[in-house]
Amino acid sequence: MSYCSNPNCPKPHSPGSGKFCLRCGHKLLLGDRYRLYRLIGKGTLGRTFLAKDEGKLSQPVCTIKEFLPPLQSPPYTEAAATLFEKQALVLEQIGNRPHIPEVLAYFTQNQQQLLVTKFIEGQNLAEELAQQGTFTESKIRELLTNLLPVLVVIHSRQIIHRDIKPENLIRSSINQELFLVDFGNVDLIASPHGHIAPEQTQGKTRFASDIYSLGSSCMELFTNIKPEQWRGKTKLLGNWLQPLSSNLASILKRMLEPDLKQRYTSAREVLRDLHSPPVTITPAPLAEPPSTSDKDPLQQTWSCIHTIKVPEVFAGIKTVAISPQGNLIASCSDDRTLKTWDSETFREVSVFIGHNDLIRQAIFTPDGEYILTASNDKTIRQWNVETGRTERVFAGHTQAIASIAFNPTRQILASGSLDRQIKLWDWQTGLETRTLSNHTNYIRALAFSPDSQLLASGSDDRTCKLWEIATGEQISNLVATNWLQSLAFSPDGTLIAGGTVDNQILVWDVASAKLSFTLSGHQGIIAGIESVAFSPNGQILASAGAEDKTIKLWHIKTQTLLTTLSGHRAGVSSIVFSPDGRMLVSGSYDKSLKFWLS
Repeated sequence: MSYCSNPNCPKPHSPGSGKFCLRCGHKLLLGDRYRLYRLIGKGTLGRTFLAKDEGKLSQPVCTIKEFLPPLQSPPYTEAAATLFEKQALVLEQIGNRPHIPEVLAYFTQNQQQLLVTKFIEGQNLAEELAQQGTFTESKIRELLTNLLPVLVVIHSRQIIHRDIKPENLIRSSINQELFLVDFGNVDLIASPHGHIAPEQTQGKTRFASDIYSLGSSCMELFTNIKPEQWRGKTKLLGNWLQPLSSNLASILKRMLEPDLKQRYTSAREVLRDLHSPPVTITPAPLAEPPSTSDKDPLQQTWSCIHTIKVPEVFAGIKTVAISPQGNLIASCSDDRTLKTWDSETFREVSVFIGHNDLIRQAIFTPDGEYILTASNDKTIRQWNVETGRTERVFAGHTQAIASIAFNPTRQILASGSLDRQIKLWDWQTGLETRTLSNHTNYIRALAFSPDSQLLASGSDDRTCKLWEIATGEQISNLVATNWLQSLAFSPDGTLIAGGTVDNQILVWDVASAKLSFTLSGHQGIIAGIESVAFSPNGQILASAGAEDKTIKLWHIKTQTLLTTLSGHRAGVSSIVFSPDGRMLVSGSYDKSLKFWLS
């Protein structure tokens, strides 16, 4: 069965799998690969369909949002069309984020703009409410905790969802993860219905409009009362919300303020009130005997000696790496390029072009001859540093590759992906040798032990797993406080450090597989620690704050903070020590690299 995309087709349902509609002759395949088979939504300026991707053997189901203004177009249609395209571009650049469906394609056909996203199989929260009854306070908190960070991300990129409601909140039947769906709503003047914020009906949509709609959705899910019944009765909200804790009730009431001046202005504000993280007091460093070594971390001072600005990138630097010789720095970003820089002159050396999407990580091989890059385009590229050419492409993952690690002793490349799999590749042949599949959520970090016997993997399933390379068996399961975004082994292989999304640094003892200690000090509640690195002598652990814009250096022996490096104007995404440990390089979302010298 096919569904004709021609809005004027008298009978859009077309039997069989032909190329043209039997009723109107309209071409059925969109982009020569997507076959519509069901209309699932319709608005003033568009429609939403379920489709099959016939460009793939498995013909997976996807969702297609179509921008389709009426023949008598309202005066703002041109602006809405531009906004639709902008939203598609930004959502593609965001990449695979928790709770946001992956963008698969964007194109125009027959003057119709089409946005293709991954289909989330599951039940929407309106259906869940009807079947299971009203939500408890813990479920409302879970909903806010999961979706407010999504608003932080899209609002920071100037995107407003405009249509948050229980029907557009889907709980995946695969892993119970909540997703905000139906992006691409560009109706600039909305009709006063459902969960729409009051200012949207006047064409004055703000970021706070999404906050109102999310609060309104929570209100319906908690009380099973439609918004039409309490709209305009703000003073009575307290009666309906009385069973909630005073903290959550006051948050929802402020989210639902009709007056923009009284409502939360950002999702970040709501998160702060929701979690109110405790203040961590770091004890002063313990006294140690004086050291004559110039490498004593307690005697070191660090300062920024140079900044490289990379203005052409869109969302900043994603990753940095340093060559084994210490002479080259590699950086990658959302512009899909790999750049190398001279660590002495700070000048650009080379630009490597080949990936089709954001590059998430780069590493040098131990001989310094190659750079390996992992990308959202689901591939790893092996670049020759001298020639700048791609010598090999590793392909096999079905989603973005978030992390890679190289094992020089066993000549193995490991890759971790958002498809929840770790793949091991033979370096000599480029062939996949093994797949490790015990994680239940996105894999974001990998690290080989210094002796090349173990592989550590960190995941959104809140675990760090240790694998024996010789057998491929999982030997330990280390439980984290939240999603693990970064991992690093100590140089002697006795410790492994992990940075979490809730700004904790967890340090485990490898032999006992037990948590040894936790380091706390970074501020923020949503972005976390995206990079950790041990100094070559193992005395210092560096951590990068993706929200508080700082780098912290910790003394491993005393488990105390040595110093905080400030200067970046946005979150720090990646850090790496030079081979001699005297220099630290940082990459940031402020589109710069900084060089710190001790």
